[in-house]
Amino acid sequence: MTNDERVLKEHDVFLVADAAGSVATGAQGVYARDTRFLSEWRWTLDVDTAANLAPAFQTLVSTTPRPDRWVLEAASFPGEKQEVQLRRVATLEATGMRDAVTVEPFDAVPRSLMLTLSFGADFVDLFEVRGFARRTRQVDVALDGCGASLRYVDPTGVVQRTRVTASASWASQHRVA
Repeated sequence: MTNDERVLKEHDVFLVADAAGSVATGAQGVYARDTRFLSEWRWTLDVDTAANLAPAFQTLVSTTPRPDRWVLEAASFPGEKQEVQLRRVATLEATGMRDAVTVEPFDAVPRSLMLTLSFGADFVDLFEVRGFARRTRQVDVALDGCGASLRYVDPTGVVQRTRVTASASWASQHRVA
């Protein structure tokens, strides 16, 4: 682990992420019972601003008020004033992780926003992450109207699952693809 990484823990679940809360490299991930259930978890926000420039988001607050929670507030300042604010609260629970993202405009200028979540699961054992020989795994992915399921069956027949679900209000307004 580096100084730029965040670690959250609740019961047998823990998260190792970069300073922005993304899971993308090395030993980063969401683990439960010594298995990595998420090996990728990255939010990206593309904004079409009034100046048609992709804004640079600056971190305003990045804190871990409790061992199981991380809060990030960032804002875009393409000119001299704030146009868009992003608030993200990641909370670990005994059964997994909840990640709430809110995007709020600060002016009346119309703009297009595209919030994208990239995720993946490799279901590797903690020892494999630390360098022991890895087995090849076949992870099955199934998409539905409000999320995705990632599934792996180990050689002994034990099924491992990761479920990524959007809130019902979000899913009714958007498409999962």
